[in-house]
Amino acid sequence: MTEEELQLKGPGGLGFSFKGQQLFPVVLVLLLSAVFSYLFFISDTKADSRGILTVKAIEEMTASNVKAEATQRAMIYVLSLSQEERQKLNLNKPRELYDMQR
Repeated sequence: MTEEELQLKGPGGLGFSFKGQQLFPVVLVLLLSAVFSYLFFISDTKADSRGILTVKAIEEMTASNVKAEATQRAMIYVLSLSQEERQKLNLNKPRELYDMQR
């Protein structure tokens, strides 16, 4: 029976040689290391993309809040006016209110 041999050589003359029964555990460890490295890389990439999406969502929410604040300030100003001042401004009824009355 011939024994199979696996030789691994690294930089600086560092090397390992595995024969016979040592071969299966070494190959198994190398394969598992490759799988775990791949999974770690994929999960890290997904975390980066989730972070980018979260930042974009926060930016959009901030812009929406700024618009809502401006609208609210205008509404508060109009509500603080007397009826005569509102009539002088000739404010039209918003389209949404016409649609609600139908």
